[in-house]
Amino acid sequence: MPSCSQATPPSGLAWGQRYTTYGRVRGWDGLVGLLRVGRAPVNYIFIFGYVVGERTFVGEWRVAASDPLRPTWGSAFVMSRVGGGEEEEGREEGRARA
Repeated sequence: MPSCSQATPPSGLAWGQRYTTYGRVRGWDGLVGLLRVGRAPVNYIFIFGYVVGERTFVGEWRVAASDPLRPTWGSAFVMSRVGGGEEEEGREEGRARA
């Protein structure tokens, strides 16, 4: 199963937050898992969910570095890609021709 990592983008550094994100996609069902690792264990956040309809990521996030026997911070979320540039328009035109 392939995995990847990415360092903090410049926008995150402006807030004084330095973190690395590690990710993986489970091959048999497509579950996406991301772990954002910060300097302090309190800043470890696990994000997991599924991509639905090529444009929407639906899942949950949880603080990952807490005691597993205690309740932790977390919530559900939905992220959708809005609009599209030239790349997106080209993809839509290709579908229309097919």
